Amino acid sequence: MVSFPPIRTLVTHTPLTLLLALSGCMGEIGEPVDFHGDEGEDVSITLTDQTVRDFETGTCSTSAVAPLSRQIAEEMLCIAPGVLVELTAGNGLTFRSSAVLPFMEAEAAQDLLDAAAKRPIELTSGFRTVVQQYLLHRWRAKRRCGITAAAAPGNSNHESGRAIDVGNFGSARATLRAKGWSDPLSRDPVHFEHRSSPDMRGLDVHAFQRLWNRNNPNDQISEDGDYGPGTAARIRQAPARGFAIGPECAGQASDNWIGDSCETDDGCDLPSGAGTCESWIDTDVGRTHGMCIDSCTGACPGRVGEASTFCADLDAPEGTCVAVANGTTSNCEDIAGTEATTVRRFQINGQLSSTVETVCLRADAVGIECSSGGQTGECINTKFAACTGESATGACPGSSDIRCCLGASERVPEPVFDCTVNGTQGTCIDTNTTSCAGQTSFGACPGGNNIRCCTT
Repeated sequence: MVSFPPIRTLVTHTPLTLLLALSGCMGEIGEPVDFHGDEGEDVSITLTDQTVRDFETGTCSTSAVAPLSRQIAEEMLCIAPGVLVELTAGNGLTFRSSAVLPFMEAEAAQDLLDAAAKRPIELTSGFRTVVQQYLLHRWRAKRRCGITAAAAPGNSNHESGRAIDVGNFGSARATLRAKGWSDPLSRDPVHFEHRSSPDMRGLDVHAFQRLWNRNNPNDQISEDGDYGPGTAARIRQAPARGFAIGPECAGQASDNWIGDSCETDDGCDLPSGAGTCESWIDTDVGRTHGMCIDSCTGACPGRVGEASTFCADLDAPEGTCVAVANGTTSNCEDIAGTEATTVRRFQINGQLSSTVETVCLRADAVGIECSSGGQTGECINTKFAACTGESATGACPGSSDIRCCLGASERVPEPVFDCTVNGTQGTCIDTNTTSCAGQTSFGACPGGNNIRCCTT
């Protein structure tokens, strides 16, 4: 069980008159008064050497500290592996802006994804780090950005990892309630909490303190998870674009992870529980390959310094957590016997998801010569390739998906999604692997921040 630092509770006795149009809230008895609503987007921001304090004026979007906030979230994963998962847009889930940090407590994330699969949900705010909360609190103190309420940093229920604000709260309320999300603040209908999940307030403060000390050996502060004057002073000085030395997960280098080589299931003891070693024969090299996978129903764990993961739909009752094909895996070259393949995300309701990702899947003897009924052909994986002629089972090594194609075969084309930005048609691309000759825009395509609409 993860043990979190103690939480300091803020109770206010000052009555506030709030406007719903400003998306503020008055907490119930015992709840901190906090800001709930749209954290905005400011595309004019160019990060150079600004500190967090520099953004106390000039912007009203917490996207200004998004790089630093991501470092904090990843450092939290170093402290407590698997406690957060990273969400991607799609399957009914959308983010209103890049200010929405796409991390959430694992159980809360799963119930959110299940709800979004039944009814579209637009997040205007989700998990916030202490740095984002610092800015909201300062904007309120300066009477800026229309913010009339903001909890003290370290106290916000959004720092718990189990709170969200929903743009289309009216249409989504019943579905969210059915999936374990409550709307406890009667005066703030946009706000929902997943109170059966653990409250991780303080863990983000602890993560910031570790990052600061790692980068400032001559100016150390206590790593106690408590937001005190010393931590507040360092947050003001912290680089908005992130620290030079980022998250470090000491002692985790030898731990098993999704996509790691394995021989048996014992070699796949993952942070989320016992994984599975998927093994297969590679006739080309005369050996057996194996890689660690795990089951999922929408979300997969994440860990700093390891392969990103994706819950893939591989035509099974549950999804399969597999490694993403990107720079960390050298586009699957680091995982022997696999190849980069585009798949859809698993959707629990059995419908086809619009969210896709390129992941590392076993090559399954594709390209090996085979014969059946006196005819020669080539082994193909029918999940990812099509045979223009007849195909035969039992003539190739591997699973039942591997068949002997007795005619020409061709790769199933990767899904292509059209998009529109300000009336201009474009194509969704992965900016990690594909360049755009024109402009790219966030929010018009399903997927993570790297999936953008390319318009020319």
